[in-house]
Amino acid sequence: MGLIDIAFGYVPHSGEEYTSRLLLEDELILVSASGDQSAALDSAYLYVDHGDQFRRQHAEAFPEARPSPVTIAASDWALEYLLRTDSKGYLPSRVAGPLIASGRLHRVEGAPSFLRRVYLVERARATQCWSWYEAAVAASSAR
Repeated sequence: MGLIDIAFGYVPHSGEEYTSRLLLEDELILVSASGDQSAALDSAYLYVDHGDQFRRQHAEAFPEARPSPVTIAASDWALEYLLRTDSKGYLPSRVAGPLIASGRLHRVEGAPSFLRRVYLVERARATQCWSWYEAAVAASSAR
């Protein structure tokens, strides 16, 4: 029948068969590959589309911002682009952190940060039969 037993999403879902639990909270931070510390959303700014909530928060924080010349909807691709073009953009701190520590990325001080929640959506009838499942979820949440 093709049912999905678990999925990740940025919006909680619930219904007869599905429940959601908060898995983690991502802090989205503005980073620069060039060391540019300006929070201005200029031609070096890459808009990374982190979903509906981020779009709303971003629009409130930067009401005068012009559309970015480039938009990417995946953090991994955005990171690759930022590093290749010496650009800046919003990335999850868990993705950017190791590169900030190594000096390849720089956090733009004074720029607003945003919170993005990641939910685990599960079909309880399936997951309750998996003896390993709760331990795996706990381990994922601890990171």
